[in-house]
Amino acid sequence: MVSMGKVGGLKLLEKAFATEEYSREDLQYVVLHFMSRKTIWRTFVSCNNYKMPNNIPKSCGCLQYWYGKKEEKDRNWDIRYVKEHFPYAKFIRFEGMGHAAMASSYPEKMINQLTQLIERNE
Repeated sequence: MVSMGKVGGLKLLEKAFATEEYSREDLQYVVLHFMSRKTIWRTFVSCNNYKMPNNIPKSCGCLQYWYGKKEEKDRNWDIRYVKEHFPYAKFIRFEGMGHAAMASSYPEKMINQLTQLIERNE
């Protein structure tokens, strides 16, 4: 969808993304200036097409599943899958955020969360 924004323009992106989270200027900067087509492909297409291995280890250390409250319904299938295959996973919901909002709009919060996770597991 983001890649199509490069072709379809801002009107298409405004329909696809929550306007209360991203202003027109945010979308224009993030999609049209900041991200190359290759970055978009690597980030979205490759992740969404990753095939999980058949033999998943029972424990692979600390696993956290982060998601935004505004995307909870859309992540329902993913959350069920993770709960079934990784029962030790810790689920962390971020209030007031939609899909990918932390990385694009709250990078300091993301850095703090990652730092806490890394320091706990050193």
